[in-house]
Amino acid sequence: MRIYTFLLLFLAATAHGASIEGRVVDGSGRGVLDARVFVEMGLGGLLVEVRSAADGAFSFPNVRPTNMANLFAIKEGFSFGGKSEPVAIDAEIRGVEIPLGQPGSISGKISNDLGDALAAARIIRVAVPNAPYSIPFGRLGKFGIPIPSSGEDGSFTVSSLPAGAEIIMKVRDSKGQYAQGIATGFRVGERDARVMLTSGVLVAGDVFSQSSDIAVRNTTIIATRTDPRETIVTQTDVNGSFMLHMVPGVYSFQAQGAAFRSPSGVTKVITGESLTETIHLTVAGVGRLRGKVLDAVSEQPVEGARVFVTVNGILADIGRTGPTGTYELNAAEGENAVTLEEAPGYTLHESRILKFQVAGGELKSVPTFWLKPLPTYSLLVFDEAEAPLPGAIVNLLQPKQFGWQVTDSEGRIRFSFAATPPGGTIFGTVEHPTRRSGAFFAVTQAHSSDAVVQLLPLGRVAGRVTSNNGKPLEGAVVDGRYEHPALAEDLVLWRTLSNKEGDFLWAGAFPLVQNQHCAAQSQQDGVVQGPVGRSATFFIDSTALKDVGNLVVPDGTRSKSALGSRSRWYSARLQCGSLGDTKRLRETPAVVIYCDVEEAAMVIEALSVAKRVLEGSGLAFAVVVDGFVECADPGFPVLRVSSPSAASTILVGRDGKIALECIGMPPMHAINEILAQ
Repeated sequence: MRIYTFLLLFLAATAHGASIEGRVVDGSGRGVLDARVFVEMGLGGLLVEVRSAADGAFSFPNVRPTNMANLFAIKEGFSFGGKSEPVAIDAEIRGVEIPLGQPGSISGKISNDLGDALAAARIIRVAVPNAPYSIPFGRLGKFGIPIPSSGEDGSFTVSSLPAGAEIIMKVRDSKGQYAQGIATGFRVGERDARVMLTSGVLVAGDVFSQSSDIAVRNTTIIATRTDPRETIVTQTDVNGSFMLHMVPGVYSFQAQGAAFRSPSGVTKVITGESLTETIHLTVAGVGRLRGKVLDAVSEQPVEGARVFVTVNGILADIGRTGPTGTYELNAAEGENAVTLEEAPGYTLHESRILKFQVAGGELKSVPTFWLKPLPTYSLLVFDEAEAPLPGAIVNLLQPKQFGWQVTDSEGRIRFSFAATPPGGTIFGTVEHPTRRSGAFFAVTQAHSSDAVVQLLPLGRVAGRVTSNNGKPLEGAVVDGRYEHPALAEDLVLWRTLSNKEGDFLWAGAFPLVQNQHCAAQSQQDGVVQGPVGRSATFFIDSTALKDVGNLVVPDGTRSKSALGSRSRWYSARLQCGSLGDTKRLRETPAVVIYCDVEEAAMVIEALSVAKRVLEGSGLAFAVVVDGFVECADPGFPVLRVSSPSAASTILVGRDGKIALECIGMPPMHAINEILAQ
């Protein structure tokens, strides 16, 4: 008992607390008084509650470092709200906002795999993946918040959830006769949600001390399945044993307590071929490893470096450095290997693994990792008259970044990267903000500080896409590509669709670039598929028109092009932002980008940058998503409908007709063309 108490004091003394401050706000951004605010410090970690002040402010002064802290809040009359935050050692996290919205509920029934109603099944956690955060109902009972559970007829209701949100529910049978269930695909507001639990496979396990071979009671057991993602948490009884019903899959089991843990996880494949499975876990004393990661040039701390510890080659703990460059990780008795896995913006040495023997209760200092910063790539852009060009529009192709970047007042742009670009070379394109000129550029690491590029008038590329029977293919995806032996795959310089006659024309071809060619593929429902038809490699002069002839796609199929048709993009369902006067929009040139739900945040951010760059141009901007998204007002409408073709981006002229179909950010020369109409 004295050893156990010593280890508890040891861990408490060595942990580096972080702090989190923020506000709980309503839908109008006003502070919410006396909201109950919680922080869950990692799965199965401490759960702490505070109350918000009159302005909605809250503060957690001593948060244990964790890969992801779960923050959530509730007040009567509102729904739960929350978000997740990574917490590094010594971190001071400020400005967190937790919005509380309109409350909703979900109701339904829980049954077994025979269709019989299950009583006393508990909804122990509800996750809101689009936020993302989760509500650990199974842990909130001691805070006076009841655990939602099913009645005698299997019916259940979960209240105070954000209205309309997509949710995932974790359901557990309180009698222990069924496997834990993960219920997905539900939205708050449903009244007939159906959840089914199965008997699964009975898994019986035990936990013993590695040094004394004594059963260890009241130990937390964490079983994790990665595909699909699921975590089950239970505890050993007074005999050091535990029992679980589990669905078949590959699980990693780990035992942990305040003073001990498994030296490494144990992987178990539960096939379902037998009705029962057994698993044996051992625990050893816990030590700690503490070290720093510093900048070798400035000697300043490197924040956000990812460090992990392995025991016998299996992951034992993982974390990131905080603002002081410090990390502190759990270690187990025996040999531990500390590996610096990543440090954004820095070059990693080959010898970044350190090995140490650690005793239980020991705090061992690890030698400092000294890292050299990655170079910043600088590019100076000149116009045709050899004058520096502020406001030039830059697209980075490798490493690929979605969205525009803009040269500064001196005509220069700088790129910083979290990792060394492939081969040490970056590739991209740049266009004049108002004239039909541009250039393709490549900047090597050797010239990362003195690279220059000059813009020249753009050329044009035309051609036709056909099947091998000679028939034109409408709606084929056509790329302008650049190939080079040093590239793992061709760079896509531009991408458009063939029209109803199978023809295509790209009016922004970059001149004086070797090794260009065009490629075409069929697409069906927006999915590019099948054989590729390609042109010969070509070189195009400034202002020239290059006809690449027929791109023959073997067994190609026709699809749809919306080029030249009238667009009523503004008639789609509004999700956020404002449309304003739709009559005016009928005669307003527009940039409209279509995307799926997963891409929505990235596309909205990129279009926000483009809107700022083109402020005052008279263009309308919109993002159209093929599903539901929660978003703040970005300054333009975010709508919901499917794309009219395989193009992700359309430019609409003043006549309301689609003037260009492309994929990705629109080219500047085409925007200027519709503005000049």
